[in-house]
Parts: sequence; C-alpha cells; structure tokens
Amino acid sequence: MLVRKPPAAGHPDFFVSAKTKSPIPARHPALRQALVRASLDPAVRSISHLPSAHVGPATVELDIVVVERGDGRFHLDVAPARRIRDVDDEGRFQIAMIQLGLPPLVVTAEDLRAEPMRANC
Repeated sequence: MLVRKPPAAGHPDFFVSAKTKSPIPARHPALRQALVRASLDPAVRSISHLPSAHVGPATVELDIVVVERGDGRFHLDVAPARRIRDVDDEGRFQIAMIQLGLPPLVVTAEDLRAEPMRANC
C-alpha cells in the first residue's frame, strides 16, 4: 500500500509575510533571515522582489529584494548571500541600481547575529 505524505506547508525556497506582495525567492539562509528581520522591522512598509530591469537596450538579471521604508526604497544587500557576478554583469547591475534609484541597504553577517533581533527571528 502506497501512503502519500501531505504536501508541505509553503515552499522552503520562498519567503512570504504580511509585508510581501508575492512570494520572494530566498534560497540562501542569510537572505531568509534578513527577510524575517525586515518583516519584523516597523520602519519597513513593504518587501518585494525585482527579477530584472532594462538598462539601455539590454535586460539585466537583478534578482534583488526591494525594501520600502519611510526614508525611501532600497535593495537589500545581504553580504553572506551576495551573488557572484563577472565584471560586465556587475557593471550592468550597478548601472541598473543607479537608474532605478535603489541604494543598497547592506546587511552583514554580524548584523544577522546581533541581539535582540536574532532571538526574535
């Protein structure tokens, strides 16, 4: 007799909270933890995912998280989860960030280990 397991609640590679408009890809544990922290932060109004943008005639793959706070919109730059890009891709990425007006909101490994947020996450 074949017994099937019930489907797992949610998908482990996606993050969802009350501040997200749609599921956000979060394959790296540090990114997931930063998303939990951003979701708990009262200054954060919304969290979204931006897969790509147009820079000139080309489409640039971004795969970034955009955090909207009272002081503006930022791309969530989680240091331990940064993507490795070649020089050309990094240049296009930086141009896209400037054109979109999304400065980095850097989160380091030390930030993720800081209390009391670590215990709350």
